[in-house]
Amino acid sequence: MKTSQHIVAAATVVALCAATLGKIRLAVADPSPPPAGSKAVPRLHLPTTKRVNLSWEASDGSSSRWDIQAYGNIGQGTSYAYSGGMYCQIWGSNLGGRGYAFANDAGDEIELGPNQMNNITFSRRVKVYKDRGLARWLDIFENTSSAEILVPVSIYTCSNYSIGQTTTSTGAAAFGAKDSGFITQAQGGANVPSLLHLVCSPNAAVQPAVTIQSNQIYVRYNLRVPAGKTAVLCHFESQNTSLTELTKLMKGFQVRSALRDLPEAVRNLIVNWKTGGGLEGLDLSRSATTDTVIEGNDDRKFGTILNKSFTIQTLQGPLTLEASKVVGMARVGSQGDRVRVAMADGQVICGRTAGLNGPQNLSLELSVGGTLTIPIDRVSEWSYRVSRERPQESPFSGPVAVLRTGDRVAFDAAGLPMKFQTRYGTVDLEGATLASIDLDSEESGVHRAMFLNGSVVGGLLLGEELTLPLRLGRPLKVRRDMISRLVFAEEPQENPELAKAILTNGDQLLGRLEASKLTIKTQYGLAEPPATSVMSMEFSTTHVGWCKVLSWDGSTIRGLLGEQRLAFRIVPGPVLDVHVGQFVSIQRPTAIPPDKVVAVVDQLVARLGAESYKDRQAAREALVQMGKSIAPLLKLRLGKATDPEVRTALEGIIETLGGGDEQPDAPQVAPQWGTVRWR
Repeated sequence: MKTSQHIVAAATVVALCAATLGKIRLAVADPSPPPAGSKAVPRLHLPTTKRVNLSWEASDGSSSRWDIQAYGNIGQGTSYAYSGGMYCQIWGSNLGGRGYAFANDAGDEIELGPNQMNNITFSRRVKVYKDRGLARWLDIFENTSSAEILVPVSIYTCSNYSIGQTTTSTGAAAFGAKDSGFITQAQGGANVPSLLHLVCSPNAAVQPAVTIQSNQIYVRYNLRVPAGKTAVLCHFESQNTSLTELTKLMKGFQVRSALRDLPEAVRNLIVNWKTGGGLEGLDLSRSATTDTVIEGNDDRKFGTILNKSFTIQTLQGPLTLEASKVVGMARVGSQGDRVRVAMADGQVICGRTAGLNGPQNLSLELSVGGTLTIPIDRVSEWSYRVSRERPQESPFSGPVAVLRTGDRVAFDAAGLPMKFQTRYGTVDLEGATLASIDLDSEESGVHRAMFLNGSVVGGLLLGEELTLPLRLGRPLKVRRDMISRLVFAEEPQENPELAKAILTNGDQLLGRLEASKLTIKTQYGLAEPPATSVMSMEFSTTHVGWCKVLSWDGSTIRGLLGEQRLAFRIVPGPVLDVHVGQFVSIQRPTAIPPDKVVAVVDQLVARLGAESYKDRQAAREALVQMGKSIAPLLKLRLGKATDPEVRTALEGIIETLGGGDEQPDAPQVAPQWGTVRWR
């Protein structure tokens, strides 16, 4: 387990892998002022109008009890599951300590604070979900100083029962970089609740170190909050006597669904979850029953908008949008004619309402009777009612270009040539193999291409200007520095059957080695293992080309790799020509024995379906005697077997051999070899 220290750049953390379209939500005004020195973020805090005393009790959608105390902590929970949980400590001190909080109108969320410590203003929001068995904590850190502040944060929980077992979201016993949460299973009988702790997105920009001692759970961060900026840590908890239900919730957890009540500006401040979106989105006050028009003085009118189309001045010139494809519009700033228009397919189009022929008016048939013609320049926001055609959340309909102007425009990826310069040479990228290209790296200037299979490659998207074939009309020529991100798919999906290569610059490649065999000069002579027989490779950081190779049968080979470069194909994706000095490790999930061993295994597998019991039993015993190193090969044969008797026999042999899952993990950081010694 490692503690990651990351800088929260600007007011948001941009997720490499998933930048989704702006969501359109029901907005509520926030009357509370921001702390001095920090930028106002709409709806970051709850209104301070409804005061409640602590402790505050609420039941979630599965009838679990949450008794929230003066520190925003849990007192006992259901059936005494906790002995004090979810304390937030910074610089070793609990934050909170007041006897009251402020609740929202729905009565399902409260906020404690603010507290001041070392130029950090700390507030805490606690929400209990009525539609699911879940509670949420938002810990808000606002830096009011002119310098960056490193904040040591510890989320501390004490279970009332001893913890018998811990299971992470990846199935491991210890929390790691690929985990999003973990279950602590309580000892004490079937009626004692176990606890689910959801703490971060896998590989999020800011990740915690998790320590469990007896019945104590620590989730620790070293959080950097830039001057005048805000960072938010978000955690979820669930209580249940059913481990099956907790596991189901952990495996199927969707953070976007759990954050739907928050505006995008607030979601973007959450640093330990990838919430989607890199620019502030478009939050509209929408009704389920009527269309809404809000004037600049905040007067609201409800009814039915009668316009058939809308015209705005865009980057492409005048653009007319059909009303059936529009969700609503919001003015940018309190004055001026700049607007952002939300489309039903998730696009956001920016433009101006001035400079067009003829008056720009909204025609509104009032719910109370009568029809009004309202000048568009008098309106701060308008929107259509929520419907199947105009849903509350627009589904991802990419590919989408996210521009620094605030536009989110859909384009045809097949019509966009993309040359990407990497340390391995220049490659042609295809939208069909990509999840996203992030161009918004202010610190290093390096662009990041993320592939559908989870591979991440740093480089530079070539061309000072790109021509985007837009869905809305003619192609749009835009300077590369005006593009924040190109999004081709909503989420990457790692394929566990692919080999994984970790590079010294942090790149991660998933695919396969193109070499048929490797040449390794050892002190005993030349070894030439087939590439498909290699289980893992670890490379020296001080002696270029030196590596340790673990083979399919457990053999370890140390020596100098004969090849100076290795071709690695991203699947699906391009082939990269990588110098051996740039590798940290290569891990292959399935190492296949050499051809002569495969031939013997295939003969024995075929005999598992023989008519003679004696022949079947002899084949089974021979396969078992070959050892657990052939288990991965047997798994492949199991997947192709059609004879029920052969399948049953293979399943039994694989179980006898231990499943074939005992393979070493590839290191996530470069091993420090120092002087090379033979052992």
